[in-house]
Amino acid sequence: MRTIIIRYGLLALVAALPLGAQADQPTAGKQSEQTCVGTLSAVNAQGNTVTLRTWWRSRTFNLGDRCVILAIDKGGVALSDLRPGVEVRIRYQKVDGVLVADRIAERPLHYAGTVDAVDAKARTVTMAEEPLAKPFRRPRVFRIADDCKVILPDGKHATLASLQAGDRITILYESPGWTPVAYRIRQRSLTFVGMVDEVDLSGRTVEAKDMLAGKKFELSDQCRILGPDGRAGHLKDVALGRRYEFTYENVEGVNVLTRIAPAQPAMSTETAATR
Repeated sequence: MRTIIIRYGLLALVAALPLGAQADQPTAGKQSEQTCVGTLSAVNAQGNTVTLRTWWRSRTFNLGDRCVILAIDKGGVALSDLRPGVEVRIRYQKVDGVLVADRIAERPLHYAGTVDAVDAKARTVTMAEEPLAKPFRRPRVFRIADDCKVILPDGKHATLASLQAGDRITILYESPGWTPVAYRIRQRSLTFVGMVDEVDLSGRTVEAKDMLAGKKFELSDQCRILGPDGRAGHLKDVALGRRYEFTYENVEGVNVLTRIAPAQPAMSTETAATR
């Protein structure tokens, strides 16, 4: 009988102990972790802080001793590698009003569209105006960073001189002081030089062939057609039997045409309009 009383007493004692003494529980810090996304407006490497700007406010974060900083296409980097104008996601804890970051990950800003003009001297790229379906998006002008990389569809690197009006590109950029600055340009356009074999005005398609194969192209709404004098033309002016350079993007096997330009001096006078 005495043994039973002792066992019940031990059970009561264990039940009375605090929960933390029985098992490890999540810490208060982990429970309060939050994330936010915004643009860096200031980076203070000496003070070990960053200031994040969102649409409605700015906040300053102290970096913890084990704070991990991730840049695009890189692993851990130093705080001094971050620049104002970069968009980041910060994971942090808020302790009595103090914001302590334990992870900062850079997020690329993207812009995809069609090139309207390239100014190599001013180092700017102007994008074409968006279709009427997107009335609130206007043409944008991007400054080109000195170390900006231009990457071709096959992964090879090129120069700014390789870009031309009608190219479809994706721009990775930063916005220091609200001015978009491109630091990487991915060219999505391919080129094909061939002789025009067929033009369908109603279907807005063009078929062309070279020595090895032929291709069929679907004209995009923003397709640029240049005449022999370099001025803007129309699909009905495209000459049969003449060689053109076609700039296009292959989307799931469909060749979306964004630019047609003569590849040789005018020889044929027959066009889709005169047939």
